[in-house]
Amino acid sequence: MPQKWGADWHNANYPLSSIISSPAKRALTTANIVAEQLQYPLSDIQQDAQIYEASVGDLMAVVQKFDDQLSCIMLVGHNPGLTSLSYYLTAYQVNNMPTCSLFCAEFDSERWENIHPASGQMTFFDYPKKIA
Repeated sequence: MPQKWGADWHNANYPLSSIISSPAKRALTTANIVAEQLQYPLSDIQQDAQIYEASVGDLMAVVQKFDDQLSCIMLVGHNPGLTSLSYYLTAYQVNNMPTCSLFCAEFDSERWENIHPASGQMTFFDYPKKIA
C-alpha cells in the first residue's frame, strides 16, 4: 500500500520538502517505500523519536519545530496519535486512520510554530480499503 501512497502523492502534485519518520522499524520501512516512489533521497529521511507513541501535544511540538523553509512535509508515525492530530489540526472527523493511511492538510501560515487547533484544511484522506 505505501507504493500506492507514493503514486497518489505524486499525482496530487505536492512538492515534498521533507519526510520525518518515527524511528520504529515499520514506520521507517513505510517512509523508505514512499520515498522511493517519490524519488526522494532515502538518506534525507529524518527520524524523530518524539513521534513514537506520541500524544497530540508531542506531535504538535514536532510540527511546530519544523523548519519554516520547508513547505510540504510528510510525517510518518503511529496511532492513536496521528488520528488525534488529524482531527486536532483540521477538525475533520477521522475515527481511526488505518495502517498505511495518508492524510493531507494545508495551512495558511508562513510559520509552522503558528499552526494551531483547527487551523488546517483537510485536502485528502486515503486508506487501503478506500483505494484498493
